[in-house]
Amino acid sequence: MRERTPRHPQALTVVLLAVGVALLSAGFLLAARDGQSADEMASLSETAHATETTPQAVARGDTSGIDWGALSSQNPDTVAWLQVSDTSVDVPVVQSSPEDPDHYLYRDFWDAPSDTGCPYLDSLCEADGTVMVVYGHRTLYRDYMFHDLSGAFEQGAFDTLGPASWSTPAGGQASLAPLCSASVDRWDTAWQSVSKVMDVQALRVWLDWAVSASSASSEAAGALASSATRALVLVTCNGRAFHPETRTVTVFVSTSVDPVV
Repeated sequence: MRERTPRHPQALTVVLLAVGVALLSAGFLLAARDGQSADEMASLSETAHATETTPQAVARGDTSGIDWGALSSQNPDTVAWLQVSDTSVDVPVVQSSPEDPDHYLYRDFWDAPSDTGCPYLDSLCEADGTVMVVYGHRTLYRDYMFHDLSGAFEQGAFDTLGPASWSTPAGGQASLAPLCSASVDRWDTAWQSVSKVMDVQALRVWLDWAVSASSASSEAAGALASSATRALVLVTCNGRAFHPETRTVTVFVSTSVDPVV
């Protein structure tokens, strides 16, 4: 079959150029919104960390100096503050609800429409529970939200991660060591099952499996998994070309003093 030649090639060129400019403009607008949100979140971080640590906070182990009152006044859904050493992850975490579990996927901390959303805790999890599963975007704006975690399924990137700091109003500050990371299908039921883990023994069984199913892990993964008392599971897109349905899942754990017998 012969190809048909457009009757008005100049007009077609103009249309294509207009479409290209529109798409390019949309890209710039998205980057601008990401940049503005990043600036707002950086300002929020400065405000949240501005308070002095009180004796009561020290007594419960919270040395983060986070002003929970200031955060709650801006968003009563605030349940934690998350930091991951040697990354730019330094963000508040809000609680999602069973009625609208992905509300914050495209809503920012101030509940305004947002392409970058706000990191949120799985509706099946509690901030001071055995397992905390947190979802956050990999953004076009580098060094923002969970962007620095997106490639952690590769061993080299995983090895650069430091401990995660998980702070809550009631539980204080906890440090969790990086255990393992994998690139998984977003619908993978075995990985999703961790949200339903409620006790320590079930957690350790799941962690053993997670290490075996991961492409990157700690050299001490076996000992960490067998003595874990809590797990922090961070989920984000990994940006792999031609794999839009994949997610990077990175697991951090805190451990007991005595290993499992």
